[in-house]
Amino acid sequence: MTAEELTRNQERALDALLQAATVADAARLCGLSDRTLWRYLRDPAFAEALRQRRAEATQETTTGLVVLARRGREALFELLQDPDTPPAILARVGIAAQDLARQAVELEDLLARIDALEAAQANKGTR
Repeated sequence: MTAEELTRNQERALDALLQAATVADAARLCGLSDRTLWRYLRDPAFAEALRQRRAEATQETTTGLVVLARRGREALFELLQDPDTPPAILARVGIAAQDLARQAVELEDLLARIDALEAAQANKGTR
């Protein structure tokens, strides 16, 4: 279902479903009944449009978090270099940085192991 194929109510429902925690909350938000939203959700084309919009929203959120992480990293470096930073803050930053570095290494290791398993599985399928 393309944007041109959605009705005004379906557009409102999609927007509300992206903002609300429940279908009932979304229905109240967009001024439609719960029953109408559930009917929309059973429509494969509407469900696909919702999935696409959720994917777009997730991508936007991820991009924003990457920007935030970079700013946070810069702020931590500034704290570490500032001679007026209290020792307790320096200690917390150091401990947090070590923990995050460990987690990053573990994640990279897991991703490499998953890649290796997928490659091995793919090779089994080609024999």
